[in-house]
Amino acid sequence: MVLDLIQYIFKHRNAKDTFDGIIQWWISSEPRFKWKKEEVQATIDFLVSKGWLKIRYIQSPPQRIYAVNKERIEEMEAFLEKYEGLE
Repeated sequence: MVLDLIQYIFKHRNAKDTFDGIIQWWISSEPRFKWKKEEVQATIDFLVSKGWLKIRYIQSPPQRIYAVNKERIEEMEAFLEKYEGLE
């Protein structure tokens, strides 16, 4: 799942969305996957912990907006290259 989200990020480097938006737009285009919300959140949390996604909080309505950290694109690319062949 991490690789799939990173691949999406490379195609959409200006991507920004809420958790629900990520489910609807970032992964819904991948019908072969039936991801549970908990798995999606764990993957997002991993990407945030690596600094590959940033979080912005908005007040009304209160929610998190996840955005690509463009300063870390090279790290994501190296990760993708390393693990892409293992799928």
